[in-house]
Amino acid sequence: MRPLHKTKDNLYDSNQKPVLRSVFSVANTLQVSHKILKNTTDNIRECEDKLKNISDLLSSKNMLSEQFISRQIYQLLNVVSATKPIKDITLLQNISDITDNFYSFLDINVTEKQISPLVFLKPINKIRQDLDLKPILDFDLFHPLLPAKYVPPKTDQLQYCAKKQRMKFVRALISFYQDEKNEQAQAELSAVFTKCAKKSTSLKAQDFWQVSQASLLSDNIEFKNKNKLLAKIEKLISRLAHSSESKFNDIIADKLYRLFLYKIAIAENKNELQQYLYDKHDLELFLPDNDVLQQNEQDLRSLSFLNGDKKNKTEIDDVCNNTQNILQAYINKDNNNPLNLKHLKNNLKEVSRYVATTSGNDDFLDDLADMEYDLEQLANKNDDNDNNDEIVTKSWQEILNKFNVFIDSFFAKKETFVAEDIASIRENLLEAQESIRVTPVDGLQDYPTNPVFSADNDSDVNFSETKSEDNLDQYIHITLEQLQNISKITTNFKKNKYLEVAEIDNIYDSFDKIYNGAMVINEKKIIKYSKAMKELFYSIKTGKNQTDNKILDFLQESLAILPLFLAQLGSEQPPLLSNIDDSILQIHKTTKS
Repeated sequence: MRPLHKTKDNLYDSNQKPVLRSVFSVANTLQVSHKILKNTTDNIRECEDKLKNISDLLSSKNMLSEQFISRQIYQLLNVVSATKPIKDITLLQNISDITDNFYSFLDINVTEKQISPLVFLKPINKIRQDLDLKPILDFDLFHPLLPAKYVPPKTDQLQYCAKKQRMKFVRALISFYQDEKNEQAQAELSAVFTKCAKKSTSLKAQDFWQVSQASLLSDNIEFKNKNKLLAKIEKLISRLAHSSESKFNDIIADKLYRLFLYKIAIAENKNELQQYLYDKHDLELFLPDNDVLQQNEQDLRSLSFLNGDKKNKTEIDDVCNNTQNILQAYINKDNNNPLNLKHLKNNLKEVSRYVATTSGNDDFLDDLADMEYDLEQLANKNDDNDNNDEIVTKSWQEILNKFNVFIDSFFAKKETFVAEDIASIRENLLEAQESIRVTPVDGLQDYPTNPVFSADNDSDVNFSETKSEDNLDQYIHITLEQLQNISKITTNFKKNKYLEVAEIDNIYDSFDKIYNGAMVINEKKIIKYSKAMKELFYSIKTGKNQTDNKILDFLQESLAILPLFLAQLGSEQPPLLSNIDDSILQIHKTTKS
């Protein structure tokens, strides 16, 4: 075996890459201990071959792969550390030198190539054991050099419970909206509250579920207000499914919680749970003899969509116009006044206050809160000089687009509109309520097929141009057929754990028909949702995404959400489920990933 000393013919020189110098040093140190190894081990032949291999690599005129060399050294160290017995002091010292040089190699290699040194831990510790040294346990030396690994956040028990119970809650909610005396729906809602309370670890969350259950399932709240409160709780469950219990504690509204306590306090014939909560929270403070009563009744009234204050309408118009002008100035890069960012924040808060006092619809308030958050993030981006101007401009444009959509949606509402009974859905759907059925596993099944809109004719959807009511009826029947098709595929997906190419195309076509019909009747929520699902399944068709459990969750969610929105078409009711925007956001995130 040729020596590994520095010669003119060798590729190694003073200008060689540092990582190769370290490799040469390791090989050279092993060469020195070659004679001793020869007399003490049967593995000398393997050791010689690997030394020769490293020597050939160093002499090669081709570009060397540091990763390949690191594998060679790793195998060589395994051979050396497996040598038994090692009694020669000189050999042990030489192996110690190998370890030191190997540290140097790792130091450089991890910095340049982000190779984890943990793969070398076992052979190095064998060498240190032969040297009567303590084993290396934590590699403190290399922690700053190790690449940061993404550790997904652990799903706590309450969050996992919310994910499992969410669809059950929605299905029970649909039945409860249609019939307030539906005992099975009430029992299912109560079961969800009980399970969430058991999985909660914080006292605040436990109390919230218990108080919600005790108040909503009593006779102290009118049916129309009970529906509104259940919709708010559904939104909380939706948020919890995408966050954690610690964050959930922060989004529990004190006003909502106080209202539930008030309803328990005034209950005449208290059940066991109500009496327990009455004693636990000293609810005599909430009785009519106290000042708290007036505040809670005011909270209850504020849940309705009240008439707009016409005196402030003109002022809010001016605020909205000013907001649009400032955003447009940022887009055109004409804005050099640092105070304008402060004006924007104040304007959004003014509009939020106006919405809160004139509307009980949380969708609008959530949209404004999202815009405030985007504005805060964008302000931080502006402080970073490394950001791309084009990206920042696009972000300003997105905020302006959201604000324009909000203006069109909010001010299009009739100012004289007052929310009535949420359960009073359109008359023609009440007659066909047997067809609006969501089963726990299979989704929608057995929808009656309208002969005018059969499967043979639904490929070419032609809506009437004369009566909007006819358009709604046509759209409802066509959408129900598409949901039935999606339900069958979802059932197969759940059984087979995968989707066929034809099934993916079929689902895409179904959401495309739902989207086209929603464009005709101008139902914005369904337009946004069906478009997001189209984009998701287009990304699956093109291979950018794969079918997994998350896709199955989205399909099952569609089978729960869309029928509820169909039930509201043509009525003047605000959306029963305000979490559809959260669902759209999650779909977009999955599509982009």
